[in-house]
Amino acid sequence: MYYAALFVLGCVFFPGLFYLFQKWVKHLTDGTDGGNVITSTVAVKHWLTNSYATFGLPYMIYDVYAMFVMHCAKKPHLQTAALSSAIKDYCWNNLAIVVHHLAIAIIAYPLVMFLRNGKGDFFIGCFYSVEMATPFLHLRAILTLIGWKKSKLYLINGVLIIVTFFCCRLLVFPFIYYMYGRSKGLTLWEVPQNIPIQCNVGCFILFAFQVYWYFLILRTAFRTVRRQSSAVENGPVVSVGDAPGYQQQYCTKIITKHD
Repeated sequence: MYYAALFVLGCVFFPGLFYLFQKWVKHLTDGTDGGNVITSTVAVKHWLTNSYATFGLPYMIYDVYAMFVMHCAKKPHLQTAALSSAIKDYCWNNLAIVVHHLAIAIIAYPLVMFLRNGKGDFFIGCFYSVEMATPFLHLRAILTLIGWKKSKLYLINGVLIIVTFFCCRLLVFPFIYYMYGRSKGLTLWEVPQNIPIQCNVGCFILFAFQVYWYFLILRTAFRTVRRQSSAVENGPVVSVGDAPGYQQQYCTKIITKHD
């Protein structure tokens, strides 16, 4: 029930943030001539930029720990192993996501709060939109745990993941470059040559992570479709991990472990 409430809260919070942002931009552009709309939007400052960064920082730290707990729960032998061995196994098998979370906490947060001289609120806000895909990613994990990987809801959620991830985590990068170019009278291709090299490097690293994860999402989606197509042709095949009793036992084990 607790995690369901958190999921509902995320579904309300992030779309709500997007709606408020739309209203905010509309308010800014009321009475402004079309030639200055882009410039005024890009140059705007808002208190929520730094506030949201501070609000989201604990999540990055907590999530590293939460994933470690779940990793150990999936591998019973780690529960009796030395802590250093468990951490090593966890980091080795989840290197990309661990580096991503720690980099945001150690590098991105100080950058947003202290190193940008109060500039770029619009672009930081664009980066915040990447969280639009997060509720669907979490729902996929929940559906997997309760044994609903063969349900229509799982397939629909998978399509939503592919669409939101592509729009909010991949297209956001060319969109940021395009908006900056419009505000400076540059084409999209001229922007990289007219901004500091560290901006290009930072965007490239972040973009590379998103491309890697999107590849994993597409691979998972392809395997799911292929598996379900096979099941339709050859009849349903239920593995031990898909059995309801197994899922109930697994979930009960996780819950009792943390009571």
